[in-house]
Amino acid sequence: MQRPSEFERHAFLIARSPTEAARILLEGDFWIDEEEAICFALRRHPEITLDDDAILDLMFEAYEQGATPEALVADALRGVDTQPGEDLGTRMQVRRLRMPRPGRGGTQRFTFDGDKRGWIAALPSAQLLTSPAYADGKVFLGGGFASHRFFAFDAFGGDLVWSLAAPDGGPTAAIIEDGRVLFNTESCTLFVADAATGALQWKRWLGAPLMSQPAIGGDFVLSAYPKDGAHRFGAFRLADGEPAWNVPLPADVIQAPQVHGDSAYFATMDGTAFRVRWSDGRVLWRKAHGATSALWVDG
Repeated sequence: MQRPSEFERHAFLIARSPTEAARILLEGDFWIDEEEAICFALRRHPEITLDDDAILDLMFEAYEQGATPEALVADALRGVDTQPGEDLGTRMQVRRLRMPRPGRGGTQRFTFDGDKRGWIAALPSAQLLTSPAYADGKVFLGGGFASHRFFAFDAFGGDLVWSLAAPDGGPTAAIIEDGRVLFNTESCTLFVADAATGALQWKRWLGAPLMSQPAIGGDFVLSAYPKDGAHRFGAFRLADGEPAWNVPLPADVIQAPQVHGDSAYFATMDGTAFRVRWSDGRVLWRKAHGATSALWVDG
C-alpha cells in the first residue's frame, strides 16, 4: 500500500476538522506547496467564506498573538473587515451561479457544484421584497410594497404552499410563533394566519399608514399605529386580536420593536428610545437619544 503524501495527509485531516486545519497552520507543520490544500479544507466549514490570502493573513496575525486554533477558526467565521475603498471581492469568494429564469408566478429548481440543490421563484409582480422568514419547512414572505398577497413556499423544493390576500397592500416581513404567521400591511391591517395552511385566523384594522413591523411578546402582538392625529403603541391578544393596552408615543416607531425578556425596546422618529413592559404597557423608561435606527439589545 502506497504511503500517503504530506499533501494528502493534511488534506485528509483538515477535511475532517477545521480546528485541526488551524492547528497545522499555526504550528507551521506543512510545506509551502500545501498551503492551497490546507486553506481549501479549512474553507469546508460551511460558514467560512474567506479566500486563501485572507485565511493566511489571519493565520500570521494569530501566530504573532499566540492565538489558539479555536480562536483562528472563530476569527475566520467572523470574517475580515473591508477597508474604505476596498472591494468586497478582495475579501470574499465571489462567483457566478447559472440559475434558471422562471416566468412570473413560477418556480424552477437547479443544481450547482455537482450535488447542491437550489430553487428560484418569480413572484407574480416585479417588486422589491422584504426579508423572508423560515419555519417548519416553509419560507414566508410578502409580495412587495405594491403587492396585495402574502406567500408561503416549500423551503426544500420551492413549490407554492399557499398564498393569502392582503387587500390593503404592502405586506411586511413575517413573524412566526406557535404555528401562526403574523404580518401587517402599509395600509393598515394586522393579519394572523395558520402557518401550515394559510387560513386567516383574524385581522384587525389599526390605522393608516402602518410604517413599522409588529413584534410578539408573550401572548401579545405589539404594534405602533396612528390614532387621532398622533401615534400609539399597543398590545393585541395573539389568540384573537382583542386590544389589551396602549400608550401614547411622540412619533411613529422606526422599523420594528425588539422584544427582550419582559420588555419591548424601540425608537421613534423623533429620536426617543423606549422600554415598555409588554405584559401591561408600563413605560419603564424613555430617553431622548437622537436615535435614527431601530434599537438593538445586547445582554
